[in-house]
Amino acid sequence: MMPAISFMAGAFVLAIAIDLCFGEPAPAVHPVVWIGGLIRLLERLAPRRFRYAYGLFLALGTVVATVIAGCGLSALSYRLSPVLGLLVTAYLIKSTFSLSFLWHISREIYEDLKEGRLDAARAKLPALVGRDVSRLDEGRLSSCVVESLGESFVDGIMSPL
Repeated sequence: MMPAISFMAGAFVLAIAIDLCFGEPAPAVHPVVWIGGLIRLLERLAPRRFRYAYGLFLALGTVVATVIAGCGLSALSYRLSPVLGLLVTAYLIKSTFSLSFLWHISREIYEDLKEGRLDAARAKLPALVGRDVSRLDEGRLSSCVVESLGESFVDGIMSPL
């Protein structure tokens, strides 16, 4: 049996390769989309009373259900075949980040800035940031991209790991 650290390291490297080669999976097979569907379902079932307690249940329940499902699927697929387990685990890890999207949109913004197309860069920047970028100059737009990539790396890669 492969040691857990080696297995997870291999799954992570494979997840990066899957992301760079194929990008985002279709919504129908994207685990994060499924989690969003579960949250929407549970929100619709929310009682009128005890909303705070239900919200806490929703948050904790979703995290617990997701961890159990992901670990269970990974373990079950590994028991069937270590290669299948590696592929399933890599796919689940890949669903937590999108390096290819970050690279693509950052590259487009860089090209726009390099060519002096500030309005085009501003139009694309909301894909990375949630703040108003309408008045930012070239230097601040560049800074915004770098900051967002750093935050995305921590939020989308380091934190899931």
